[in-house]
Amino acid sequence: MSEDFDPFFDNYPSTMMNFRGDTFEAKVGDMRLQDLDYYTDHPRLYSEGRAVGHELTSKQAFEAMREDDQVRELVDSIRRQGGLLEPILVHSKDFKVIDGNRRLTAYMLLQV
Repeated sequence: MSEDFDPFFDNYPSTMMNFRGDTFEAKVGDMRLQDLDYYTDHPRLYSEGRAVGHELTSKQAFEAMREDDQVRELVDSIRRQGGLLEPILVHSKDFKVIDGNRRLTAYMLLQV
């Protein structure tokens, strides 16, 4: 196991992944949505945080993302497809979503 991974990931299989021009080791598996956190430095959420004068909480990020038309379309797509076609990428140290804030929001909306 790579020392970059939280012990939570010990039993997850490893794979090499390309993301935004970089290749890195990734673990592939299922996680509970409530264990994930929004990456609020993402430009979409960062601008929302600047508007309120501080970094968004997870609840505020969810509220901002749920209004996104593409999230609503993604909810419909997940229902039609029976799941996601692309994974949600999560940082191994703090479980922040690196790529997939919309996918996270769509799944959270499906659970409400």
